[in-house]
Amino acid sequence: MKAGEKIAFRIYLSHKNYFAFTVKVANVRFIQDEDLYRHGCQFEAGTYNEEALYHFVRFIESVSMNIKVDSGDLIT
Repeated sequence: MKAGEKIAFRIYLSHKNYFAFTVKVANVRFIQDEDLYRHGCQFEAGTYNEEALYHFVRFIESVSMNIKVDSGDLIT
């Protein structure tokens, strides 16, 4: 991926249902110590799913503040 390139993404809510959005690659960096490239992207403004994406990101941020780890405490 190159800086300035637009990339289409989908977030699947089930096996068949998704919402699409587009990002624009803002920067590309090679991390020599890890032998990999890191890409920074910006959400494409003015798209029809912009509001849904905004709320989805807020949801993920909120959930991540109180996330728990499942250590196999299932009763069988």
